[in-house]
Amino acid sequence: METVELKRCPFCGALGRVRDTTIQEQGTVVNGNFYKMCGCPNYCVEMFGFTEKEAIEKWNRRADDERN
Repeated sequence: METVELKRCPFCGALGRVRDTTIQEQGTVVNGNFYKMCGCPNYCVEMFGFTEKEAIEKWNRRADDERN
């Protein structure tokens, strides 16, 4: 996979990170599926995707993206 730069947390400024997680960890069990979480290491906000690419795209999106 190509290297994609993660944006900083819009709340605290920490560099985002990607990790594996399970749906069960988040309180919902869906066949024990693993998926990717991209978020702030200080837990300000997290974004989830079934692939790393999907999680990173969600994390890197900002509300003003359309204006830039």
